[in-house]
Amino acid sequence: MKEDAITQKIANELKAWLAAAKESQKGQTDFYEYEKTFVELWLKLGREVLQDGLGDGHYKKNIKKK
Repeated sequence: MKEDAITQKIANELKAWLAAAKESQKGQTDFYEYEKTFVELWLKLGREVLQDGLGDGHYKKNIKKK
């Protein structure tokens, strides 16, 4: 994944999360759920970026290097 694509994906996901967070946080004083959803978003994005960086997912550590 190119750097521009990663940046755009993160921006889109963050905008969607912010919109959802504003609706769910109306009148709440406990920020646990807010923080929990934020952490879940970054874990998801990190996993996707890492998986994309690894390639097709058919990595085998014991293959002879060319």
